[in-house]
Amino acid sequence: MNTTTSLSSANASLTYDVIVLGSGAAGFATAVTASCRGLKVLLVEKTEAFGGTSAISGGAVWLHDTDQARAAGHHLPAEQMRLYLKEVIGTGYNLELIETFIEQGREALRYLETHSELKYSLRPLSPDYYPDLPGGTQAGRALEIDEYDGRRLGEHFKDLKRPPDGMLLFGGMMVNRVDIQHFLSFKRSPKSLWHCLKLMGRYAVDRLSHPRGTRLTVGNALIARLATTALANGVELWLQAVPESLIVKQGTVKGVQISVARPNPIGFRQRGRGAGHGWFCRQPKGRRAAPGN
Repeated sequence: MNTTTSLSSANASLTYDVIVLGSGAAGFATAVTASCRGLKVLLVEKTEAFGGTSAISGGAVWLHDTDQARAAGHHLPAEQMRLYLKEVIGTGYNLELIETFIEQGREALRYLETHSELKYSLRPLSPDYYPDLPGGTQAGRALEIDEYDGRRLGEHFKDLKRPPDGMLLFGGMMVNRVDIQHFLSFKRSPKSLWHCLKLMGRYAVDRLSHPRGTRLTVGNALIARLATTALANGVELWLQAVPESLIVKQGTVKGVQISVARPNPIGFRQRGRGAGHGWFCRQPKGRRAAPGN
């Protein structure tokens, strides 16, 4: 399975097994999985920073019967999840998709945690959005991403999408749910005061050599963990590279035409299979170019 990348300006070609469009959580999960299986991967991001919406999200996942939930003693039956999702989704309930989600969610997360830097923990108390509906629960499904040292990204840290200023303290320090609780309690709790002082000390040291704090939480931690593994596995990351169209022959995607921040556009060709995510698939030109398979 090969993907040939043709450089139109120089009549040259580059070869990849998988091309991933979009650098959000789905894109990086695909890139990590493919690279862990020995495939040569190109990851394409249209903006100047990687991470997409995932990088500024809460970074949490909501899954059935994870290893973390089992370890904490939560053993919720699959039928309870089905009942809850039927109540929430209503007429849009897709049996095949729901069964896949229930049966393979734990396996997918376990694979990524085993083969990458990804690490999640169970939230001690995190009710479903509609906990009073049949099948709803107060805990056991929501997992939160563990904090991460952004310095592990090396030179790529500067290219990680920066959260909005409203999500940062002191102009560049990220905090998570636990940190916020300590900041709210530091005047009456020596433990909380010490926690806050350590965070601010780390942040002060970071600012001597970085544009913002390197202690990453929530969505930034999620993307950084996956990106560290992907880059270490040899995944090529192209920024400011905009997919223009898919190259389709006989109903099969053979490549993708991409404009990059260079004088000439570049055409990417594949012999085999590519993976597309996020922005491109939602655009009219992306939908028009997609084959009917």
